[in-house]
Amino acid sequence: MKLVPELAEADADLEAVAGAMMTTDKQIKLATTALQLPGPEGVPVTVTVTGIAKGVGMIHPRMATMLSLILTDASAAPATLFALLSPIVQRTWNQLSVDGDTSTNDTVFLLASGAAGASVGAVSHEAALLSDAIEAVARSLARQQAADGEGATTLITCQVSGAADDYDARAVARAVISSSLLKAAVHGRDPNWGRVVSAAGNARLPDEQLLEAAGLHHTEAMPRAGRAPELDPDKLQVAIAGTLVFKGTPLLFDRDAVRAAMDAPEVLIRLHLGLGGGTGEAFGCDLSEGYVIENAEYTT
Repeated sequence: MKLVPELAEADADLEAVAGAMMTTDKQIKLATTALQLPGPEGVPVTVTVTGIAKGVGMIHPRMATMLSLILTDASAAPATLFALLSPIVQRTWNQLSVDGDTSTNDTVFLLASGAAGASVGAVSHEAALLSDAIEAVARSLARQQAADGEGATTLITCQVSGAADDYDARAVARAVISSSLLKAAVHGRDPNWGRVVSAAGNARLPDEQLLEAAGLHHTEAMPRAGRAPELDPDKLQVAIAGTLVFKGTPLLFDRDAVRAAMDAPEVLIRLHLGLGGGTGEAFGCDLSEGYVIENAEYTT
């Protein structure tokens, strides 16, 4: 109860909480969006979804030194909030990797105050709209965490299309951004398509529990858990920083121009698998000397 007199509702106060959460973070991580939902008597009201997060090292969910909090003033039952959040986590935070190492603080909370007066049912149009807003905030925070990774100079985004389904696409995307060789290549501005292709070939789907959380029925999740996604090198296309470098076979390209394009705050790697309509993305960062120095000097 001693905390109650200290509570405040201004934007600056939430920002102060985000700052207090920081450990090796260099930047405060905030994201917010608003949407219209039916309020009392069906009159539209503005609903806000806001999130804060911390954690920039030992991040490779399921377990990571990561804390994330999403707040909304909509009204929804805990079971509804869990049903909305669970698949979103699989598409955002579980597609995030900074260094491949893990810890024990991996936490995401979604809290609803009901202050806006808009009620959201479990399966409804309103729930779909709120889900989109929550995912936009979650995606932004995950990207901010990747960009602020320990020692990071570059955000790496991998987008995969043409997979057999979304589960395969996300597995490939996460394998690419998790590869230490790929991270080092991005740090050196090396458009090495071989690093991308080999990482994609190492991809594995997550375990049964995570596949079910993402929406796959357990009868399908069990046989697919831990297996390699479908991949055909002859159909594979790879683009680095906007330039197609591989299309079933290596392509000729202006290496100096691609290196220059990679010299940016974010490097986008795109893969098209040519096997179906599945899509997915993942977020990581480069591996730099700064990461080694920071963790070599760290002590408990």
